Amino acid sequence: MAQTLTTSTGTRARATTNRDALVAATLMAVLAAGLVPFLADLGSANEALPAMVLGAVVSTAIGWFLKTALRTDAPLTEVAIFTYSLVAIAGTGVLADNYTNTGLHFSTSFDDSFYWFNTRQLAEHGSEGTSGWTFFEFAASLWYHGVDLFTSPVPPAAMLPFNWMLTSVCVCLVAELTRTLVGRAPSLSSIALTVVCNIQFFLVVAYFYRDIMVTLGFVGAVLFALRRQTPVALVFVAMAAATRGAHGILALFVVMTLLFVRTNLFRRHPALGVTAGVTLFAILIGLVLALPSSMMSGRQGEDTDAESVFSHGAARQKAAVDYYEDKGTGDSFGAAVLALGPAGIPLRMVSGYFAPVTLRSPEQERSFNTLFLPASMGDFAVVRGYFWITYVGWITALTWPFTAPRLILGMRRMIRGPLEQRTLFWSLVGTLLAVMVVSMQERHRVPVLAFNPLLMTMAEHASPSEQRLRGRLSILIAITIAALNAWVYRSSAF
Repeated sequence: MAQTLTTSTGTRARATTNRDALVAATLMAVLAAGLVPFLADLGSANEALPAMVLGAVVSTAIGWFLKTALRTDAPLTEVAIFTYSLVAIAGTGVLADNYTNTGLHFSTSFDDSFYWFNTRQLAEHGSEGTSGWTFFEFAASLWYHGVDLFTSPVPPAAMLPFNWMLTSVCVCLVAELTRTLVGRAPSLSSIALTVVCNIQFFLVVAYFYRDIMVTLGFVGAVLFALRRQTPVALVFVAMAAATRGAHGILALFVVMTLLFVRTNLFRRHPALGVTAGVTLFAILIGLVLALPSSMMSGRQGEDTDAESVFSHGAARQKAAVDYYEDKGTGDSFGAAVLALGPAGIPLRMVSGYFAPVTLRSPEQERSFNTLFLPASMGDFAVVRGYFWITYVGWITALTWPFTAPRLILGMRRMIRGPLEQRTLFWSLVGTLLAVMVVSMQERHRVPVLAFNPLLMTMAEHASPSEQRLRGRLSILIAITIAALNAWVYRSSAF
């Protein structure tokens, strides 16, 4: 019986891998067939084609390397190809979105153009004369040199596949982390729902932001801490810290927590261990709050005599409340929660994680603040256009009745699971709390959202009682989203 079960399991695993490979290859073929004519209509975007191909090759190679080096049966090569193809198709659509609305291939945000100029400066002139750069721009400058072999000068659009490649590597690490904790890798559908169909995650992929590098460092640190490879985990902690200091501290906190629960002190005296851990955590928080806030950014050359993290966080809280009192919260329920100030922190944990829930109009007016403007830094322009990326937010909201109950069920199972699962869950809760209290920016919570494929996988094979719970949650969430959108529509209409 045992042999039959083993053979059946092995056959099923091979069939799943073959199916994943077929899906990934088909997706890559669709990308290749539609890319060239599509890019030809987007100004100089066709000059980014070599970079897109380079991203596909590097993603596939890293996926194969990770599968070999980690000696895992998780289909990491297939996951890498699938993820890169998916985000490249969606990311190219965003590139077109930006170009048709602004004439640029980057977004209407200041940050991505700032990272582009730093990257080019590092690649062409080195660190001298480059201020405020992080590990993200340093790594991107190496990519710049690689693209420069095929396309010179390197166009800004050629930098976007760098983020797509980082995303595929990050998802591979999440897949292996899931296999380590659960015993199986996440399905491709779970990856699609939590990466591209979650706009909070996708926005740091589609634009030239450093957050995907932060997320890669954070996830890698957790994975190798679980695999008991502490030196490698610390390398990933350093990667996160060198990209954004605050997330490096949070990654170190999670790694230390996972290591601490394995000590003899904790095993012999769990209550004493928990008390000691909470005390040390409180001391760590106190030390971090006293640090200069500039150290939290990870940028090289910034003034370290700035205000403390505590003062900075308090100022941000007040600024958010004052801003929404003057401007109003519009149709954003997350903004309404932020407007509550510190009293709304418990609600932020929910609204920040399960967002968005409203269906906004794709026809929008956006403030345009970028270094690509011909005037000085900080100048603004107003862009009114039709932003197709808004529909990704629609997909996120409309799929919550399906995804949210599974995420909640996955959390429930983690809380009731083995010690490592419980420890990881509460560490991630502490990380999200720190982000929602100090920074409050959507992009900064993405390292926590990266674990959604894990939660989706944990929710599989639900028992009859869990299926009933999941069904009731689906109905409740669908009714809530419909009611909230009806209220927003009524308010805007009248």
